[in-house]
Amino acid sequence: MDNWILVLAGLALAVALTSRLRQVDEPARRFMREPWGGRLAGPAERLVVEGAGVFTIKVIALEFDEIGPVMYVNGEFVNGPQRLDVDFTAADVTVGGEIYEFVPFDPTGPEGEPAGERMGDLHTLASPLWIEPEQRGKFRAPLAETEREGRLVEIMDRLDDAARRMVDRLDAELGEYALDDESFSRYEEMFVNDHVVRQIAAEIEREFIWKPGRVTAAVRFYNSYEEPLQDAVARFEVTPEDSLTLKKNIRGVLLNALRAELGLDMRAYNAVVFER
Repeated sequence: MDNWILVLAGLALAVALTSRLRQVDEPARRFMREPWGGRLAGPAERLVVEGAGVFTIKVIALEFDEIGPVMYVNGEFVNGPQRLDVDFTAADVTVGGEIYEFVPFDPTGPEGEPAGERMGDLHTLASPLWIEPEQRGKFRAPLAETEREGRLVEIMDRLDDAARRMVDRLDAELGEYALDDESFSRYEEMFVNDHVVRQIAAEIEREFIWKPGRVTAAVRFYNSYEEPLQDAVARFEVTPEDSLTLKKNIRGVLLNALRAELGLDMRAYNAVVFER
């Protein structure tokens, strides 16, 4: 258990607000996801998993950000005597009677680069890999719900446009301006209270699925022939507090659009973690 607490803590990357001056000709920074980059909200909740095999699920982390609902399935693996071909992991997630399909995606690291297949003995199941006979280690399977992808891309394009208009307004009215905490807080409130941005926030909220209640995740590991290697069913309870914690990321998505346009570091998003 202690090892997993250390893993979680190491992946909780805090991003601090930088006080600086912006020049008009400075390039804006692109959005970049930092997996489990947010605050790990509250104590871990009980996670119940059915299904045994090579992969043992120990932790599930939920996020919601500019790409929509995200789930990280984490655990340990112990392979048998045969070399094992693992191509991808997927899950059918039931929330409030609705079933959502989650598929693999490749998260990026702090510098916007792909997270890679291995970090020590931690394997990321976002791309195919071979597990050698008797090999042991930990795994992480990053999964995203794809039905909302097209809608969110279009929403984020409009949000970026709104952020550019805001920065153009600041440039025209103020020229060079301070971005200390107090000053930037005023610009943040101006931005999130803009009528266009409020409409965008309402559209993003409609894509939010992490509502309070029981969640069942039917996780399946596949080989390169798309044959299932193992099934595991994970169950956990999203509390009203968990749901509110994740919903706060909607404001974070809005403000990160403004921060990106100003060339500032991104704010980290909240995550809710369920641990066995």
